[in-house]
Amino acid sequence: MVVADRIIVNTDDLRDSAKALKLIDSEFTNADDNADEFSQVVGHDGLADKIKDFSTRWEKHRNDMLTNIEALQKILNDGADKIDETDRDMAKSLTEPAQPAPMGPRNPSMQ
Repeated sequence: MVVADRIIVNTDDLRDSAKALKLIDSEFTNADDNADEFSQVVGHDGLADKIKDFSTRWEKHRNDMLTNIEALQKILNDGADKIDETDRDMAKSLTEPAQPAPMGPRNPSMQ
């Protein structure tokens, strides 16, 4: 078993991935509008009807995917934030003097 002596996570990459998902989210959100526009210019009534029909039937699956995309965006952004916070806290603990532990009430049985 190999144990790594460090973990390297590029939080900028996590945030960039979340931004890319935002673009995908936007495309999925606007898919109905895109299908309507395309069906108007396709030049064939039968094909236009098929495009509209597909768009309507695809809506439930698109909404499910949007929910998952939004959840993944949040996971990526929250993960990057937490990693950065942990990194700052660990750096701080290495550079600042340790504080003495607070003294609690004395335990009479230990005297």
